[in-house]
Amino acid sequence: MEKQFAAKYCCQLWIAFLLAIILCLLLIRIDYSSIIGSNVDVKVLVNNYVNGEQKAMNRNNSHQDLCLGQYIHIHDLPSQYNEDLLMNCNHLFNKKVEKFHLCVYTVNSGFGPQINSTSWFLTNQFLLELIFHSRMKKYDCLTNDSSLASAIFVPFYAGLDLRRHLWGFNTSVRDESGRNLLKWLAEKPEWKRMWGMDHFLVAGRIF
Repeated sequence: MEKQFAAKYCCQLWIAFLLAIILCLLLIRIDYSSIIGSNVDVKVLVNNYVNGEQKAMNRNNSHQDLCLGQYIHIHDLPSQYNEDLLMNCNHLFNKKVEKFHLCVYTVNSGFGPQINSTSWFLTNQFLLELIFHSRMKKYDCLTNDSSLASAIFVPFYAGLDLRRHLWGFNTSVRDESGRNLLKWLAEKPEWKRMWGMDHFLVAGRIF
């Protein structure tokens, strides 16, 4: 009796084992097909992401700031430090020591009068400040936002200002404009940012 029960129980176990194997195979096949499908979806998502990132990079490159690191800000100085000197250029001429009047050379942005309708100009070396200032106004990377600027240009015509008081004046009168300009600059946030180390100017004068 016990042997018959044991044989019947073993037969049922084998049947259950076979059914379990068949069920597992079916589940594995179903899972595998779903995995293949999910892999395809993942690949599509990855490709879309990569393509989107590449397009974004292309857009950024097409709008890249070519002036980055090259911006220059020009200080808007009171006219007494530049324009007024040109308007009153008669005061820059000393008859005792000079043969030519400087006002003649202020035309054409400081290049002086044109020579016989050619590309040559009769230029005075002491008008370098005016020439440089005029060129800087056309610089491609100018900015009104001084926080973006890598350098600050100070359009002070120091050589022309010195010329007014070069002969027959004491040093306190001669240096007055320079001292006043320094006080003006020291009050500006652009100066305080680096204490003037990023500021520059041009002086058209032989010292």
